[in-house]
Amino acid sequence: KMSQGSFRTPVTVEFYVNLQNWNFKTGEWFSFATFSVDESDSWSRVVLINLSDTNFVHLMHVPNQGQGVWTYQNKNLGFTQNSWVKISACLDFGLNGTAKVKQDDALVSEANVSGGCGTLEQAHFGLYAPPSITAGTVYNEDLTIKEVATCAGF
Repeated sequence: KMSQGSFRTPVTVEFYVNLQNWNFKTGEWFSFATFSVDESDSWSRVVLINLSDTNFVHLMHVPNQGQGVWTYQNKNLGFTQNSWVKISACLDFGLNGTAKVKQDDALVSEANVSGGCGTLEQAHFGLYAPPSITAGTVYNEDLTIKEVATCAGF
């Protein structure tokens, strides 16, 4: 939960991540970030930025919870482990919500987002993966979240 309350969306989020020594099996994933419009402890509506088992960065739980349907997805730009990678996003959780993600300033995933209320209530960064992954290291650096007027031009 945010110490100063919720952010009004749209917001931009930027951080650097360094994943070290991760070995994904089929069906496994890593979540760089989890964003919720729900202020309770149940996190009932979330949008995630994930790394797939086939090594591409993508949005998850879009447009609805439990779905992974994108309006744009780059599956060719692989994620480089053991080095710093910039992840940035623009999230609009309004009535006709959208989310966009860039990897090192290249657009990699875009989707519509349903079920938003115009605010970002909670965010989680760091180690979130299925329990079948038993080892790996993640470093995060230089995290910023800013309210912006629009995601156009992101």
